[in-house]
Amino acid sequence: MDNESKAPDLGPERLAQLWDIGSEVHIEATPAAADSEERYTELLCDRLAQQLPLNPEETQNLVSRLPEELGTICRELRPFSGGSIGLLLTHPETDPQVLERIKDHAKEQGEAVASKVERDVAKAVYFAAIAAALVFHNTRISKQSDRHLARAFDALSKRQAVPSELRSLFQQACRGSKSEPGTSKETGDRP
Repeated sequence: MDNESKAPDLGPERLAQLWDIGSEVHIEATPAAADSEERYTELLCDRLAQQLPLNPEETQNLVSRLPEELGTICRELRPFSGGSIGLLLTHPETDPQVLERIKDHAKEQGEAVASKVERDVAKAVYFAAIAAALVFHNTRISKQSDRHLARAFDALSKRQAVPSELRSLFQQACRGSKSEPGTSKETGDRP
């Protein structure tokens, strides 16, 4: 067994040169180097905290769509705004789809209750939603005949127990729903 090293014979000067290779990469702990690292850290953190700038064309496109998009969102959120059903029924900007949801909800409630008073209340809300869609949007959300709607609107507009805002709504709907006898078909869409 030969324990002799197989490494080439390097003199002390050559070994010193090899040890110095790579030592130039290390940053010495000098005050200037520490200040530079702090500045680097500060700039990097600032840059990372910035938002990505928008492309001017994308920004213009987005800004031009905002009014329409926000209007749609506001209309869709109105039922969830905490506003009462009464407020939604009497607000001219309540979307017809929301009024239809109120109508359907009132119909379900009318079918689920046991007392006549509760059914009559559900009918009032049901017909108020139909009246609001007709008055505010000229939109029909019921398959009831014009004659049947006119009779319901007229009866509810005269009932003193109905709040005045709803009576007024029923009166407006009654004026707008009058038609010649036999012009609409009766479909049975009743609460």
